[in-house]
Amino acid sequence: MEKLQKNIYMLYIFLFPMLYMLPVLQPSIITGINSSNSSFVLLIGMMIFFVSTIKKGEITIHPLAIYLFFMVAAMDLSSLFMSILLYEDFGTLWGENTFRAIIGDCIYYIFVFLTIFYNYQMSKIVTKLDLEKVFKLIYILLLIVGYWQIAVYFRIPGLTQIYDLIAIKTGLLCPSSMLYNVGRITITGTEPGSSSMFYGLLIIPYILAKIIKNERKYIKYLILILPIIYFTQSSTMYIVFVVNLVVFAFLGMRDNESIKRYKKLFISFLALALSALLVTFMISVLQNKTNDEESSFMKTINYFLVEKLTDEGNMSTAMRMSTVTNDIKCLYKYPILGIGNGNQGFHFNENIPDWIRYSGSPEVNDALTGKIKVVSGGPFLMAFISGYGILGVILLLIYIIKSNIELKKNKGNLGYLYYMYHISIISFLVGSVVGFGLIENQVAIFILSIPLFGNMLKDKQELLPKTEIS
Repeated sequence: MEKLQKNIYMLYIFLFPMLYMLPVLQPSIITGINSSNSSFVLLIGMMIFFVSTIKKGEITIHPLAIYLFFMVAAMDLSSLFMSILLYEDFGTLWGENTFRAIIGDCIYYIFVFLTIFYNYQMSKIVTKLDLEKVFKLIYILLLIVGYWQIAVYFRIPGLTQIYDLIAIKTGLLCPSSMLYNVGRITITGTEPGSSSMFYGLLIIPYILAKIIKNERKYIKYLILILPIIYFTQSSTMYIVFVVNLVVFAFLGMRDNESIKRYKKLFISFLALALSALLVTFMISVLQNKTNDEESSFMKTINYFLVEKLTDEGNMSTAMRMSTVTNDIKCLYKYPILGIGNGNQGFHFNENIPDWIRYSGSPEVNDALTGKIKVVSGGPFLMAFISGYGILGVILLLIYIIKSNIELKKNKGNLGYLYYMYHISIISFLVGSVVGFGLIENQVAIFILSIPLFGNMLKDKQELLPKTEIS
């Protein structure tokens, strides 16, 4: 039974970047729930785990998991209280009242807790080496798909036809027509931004963590994926990648002797990179146009890393900023307990500015006309803060503090996972201001589970007695 559970867990992690690639595994076909492939396998793994646990009659609970349980309970009770309080004022909008609007988030945060708890239990039968094997398989898969899509992007004969044959016949990938339509590569998702989730939170942090651990061969692994990152032309991907590098530089200069020797070089490089971005931004603002002599490469980097965030003509920006703007105004009105996570949409129509309202964004129009019912709070961090207010901020800070205590205590046992967590979690928090959500983000939930892995099953190499060389 243990071997079966381990294999299912490895499959669950391997499917992180697959998202909706494998229609045969999609729960929406079987249950009507629109969920990712990894979540479907996760549910199977959970059921087998709990059945086997009930038979054994024994289970251990990590103190951090206990806190998380009470944290989620407090969050759900806070949302319920605010929904009762605001029920009369908000009434019914697009067929939903305050209770109906919060139910999805209330249930999903319980699911987040159960997933973290499951990850903790699986850490007792899975080693760091097991995880590495899966991470490397994911890296190879994304590398093949990424470069293949770049070839399709440049319409290389032969490769495009084979790609479409696989994409259309199996439904495993976006067809070339979709890639040409968006003008970017999408990797295993349906749009370029999704790549930032599994690259920016999983693969790149893993590679950088291994470099900090003095495994220099991983530098070439990082270099190999740079063209793929560029051709996603996703602002979220670019921002998260920069955050990845900044956190890596800080951790490396603190803990890696080789990197310490080049501390001044790292600081100079980061200062030059940030200065270049700032100068590029200032020039584009002052001139209100892009220099025709500027390379297309720099135009792309400049736009997706800097300009897109404030581009009022971009429909994607309009939708992102609509929920962020609404969240900020909801928090201002309900600062203590928040508005109740899921209730933000009741103020959507009155809170968004005119440039967003008339941007022509189909997503904004769907939200305004009720096609998607009461719109949610959007990206994780702003939705969390507006949904749970100051209470939510305090609960989250306590969880982060408790997590850091566990990480420091078990730094030696965690190995590369210690650095991977820090790079990922900071990147997630930054990206979740305008991009990342937590719903169906199994990568982020896995990262949040790492502080509970202190007593992870050791690899065979770790169990061997250490000998001193005289």
